[in-house]
Parts: sequence; structure tokens; C-alpha cells
Amino acid sequence: MTLRRGGAKVNMKVSDRSVFAGATEDTDMRNKLRTAIRGLVARAEQSAVDANGLLILEQEIREATAMQARFRGDLATLMAHAMGLRRVVQRLEDDLSTRTQQARQALDRGDEALANDLAGRIVDLEDSLRRQRDALAAQEERVRRLQDAVRKIEGRLVRLRQDHMEARDIHVVHSAQRAGARASQAVSQSLTAAEESLARIRMLQQEESDRLSALEQIDAEASGRDLDQRLETRGIIPNRTAREAAVLRRLRHTPNQTQPQTQPQTQPEGESS
Repeated sequence: MTLRRGGAKVNMKVSDRSVFAGATEDTDMRNKLRTAIRGLVARAEQSAVDANGLLILEQEIREATAMQARFRGDLATLMAHAMGLRRVVQRLEDDLSTRTQQARQALDRGDEALANDLAGRIVDLEDSLRRQRDALAAQEERVRRLQDAVRKIEGRLVRLRQDHMEARDIHVVHSAQRAGARASQAVSQSLTAAEESLARIRMLQQEESDRLSALEQIDAEASGRDLDQRLETRGIIPNRTAREAAVLRRLRHTPNQTQPQTQPQTQPEGESS
């Protein structure tokens, strides 16, 4: 086989193609093995997660509770900062009100220089007050958002704890059911084994009874009793019951020979009738 590579011809033998084909098959096999290993690992991981689902849920609830505690700490910090800003704003408002009254009094007295100084101070206070109010508004907005987040987290945690308790109860019920099913299966297997043993005993007993009956039959045939029984069955010779009936009939029709007979009385000599 001739291949063209870079404008040059390269001759390739059939054996070379076989080597390349074998190498490709080995590569495909290794890729499949790696894929199979990844699949087994994923299945084992999923099985471990499923088997320990309740434990994982409990740990996730604990971690979420710890995160909620951190959020509450952050919220407390933001609220404290907002309270500080409110105090600053209140102080600036008080200063602005005081300087405004002082400026009016200076104008009423005709003290323009003092009024101008107070006006400059009022401008500075108004600028500071505006900045602090903006900062307070932004801080209060952050507090509000974090409060909403904390409330939502608390609500979800409450529902999650309730669902966890229900899941735990269901897990206990299922565990009890599985234990009961295993116990029932064990009892059923024991009963089945006992029934099989009883059937075996009865079979052996029946075999023993059949064997004894066969021995009795063999013994009867050997002693001639079997022949007598067959003759009695066919009425050729009387059986025991017929013989007993014949004895009773004979006893009824035969007088009792053991009773004493009455002797005639004799008169003494010398007496006449």
C-alpha cells in the first residue's frame, strides 16, 4: 500500500496496517476500561450518598445554621453602624438648627460679618448632613436587605428542620418495616424448613409402616395364616366370628349338665301308706 505524505510516497505493508489496527483496538479498550472505572466510582459515590442521605441532610442543616448565625452577626454590625450614623445625622441637624438661629439673630442685629461666617458654617453643615443622610440611607437599605435574607433563611431552616424530622420519622418507620420484613422472612423460612422436615419425617414413617406391613405379609405367607385368612374371606372355612356365633347357638339349645337332678323320696320300712 502506498501513502502520500508531504509530497513523498510512503510504502506501507499489510503487516504494518495490522500493527496499527491492533494499537487502535488497545487504545479503544483502555478508554472503555477508564470509562467503566469512572462509572463504577460514580455509582459507588451515589450509593454512599443515598445510604447516608439523612446524615448528610443533618450536616447540611448544621452548616446552614452556622451560616445563619454569621449572617445575624453581620446584620447586628450593620444595624449598629446605622445607629451610629443616625446619631451623627441627629447631631448635625441639631448643629444646623442652632447655627441657623444664630445667623438669624446676627441678621436681626445687623451684624453682617457674623452672619456671613455663620452662613459659611451652615453650608458646611448642610454638606455634611447631606453626605451622612446618604450614607445612612444606603446603610439602612443594606440592613433591610440583609434582614430580608436572614428572615428567608430562618423560614427555610424552620421548614427544613420540620422536613428533616418527618424524614427521620419515615426513616425509622421504614427501618422497622425492613426489620419486620426480615424477621417475617426468617420466620417463614424457618416454618418452611420445619414443614419440609415434618414432610420428611412423615415420609420416613410411611416407609417404615409399609416395610413393617410387608414384613407381616411375608411372615403370614410363611406361617400359612395368609392362606387361612383367604379361605375365611371366601367362606370356605368359618371365620372366628362365625365360630363364636355357632358356640352361642349351641349353648342356648343345650341344657346345662352341671345342675343337680331331683332324687325321688323313699318311705321307711314298716310304714304303710
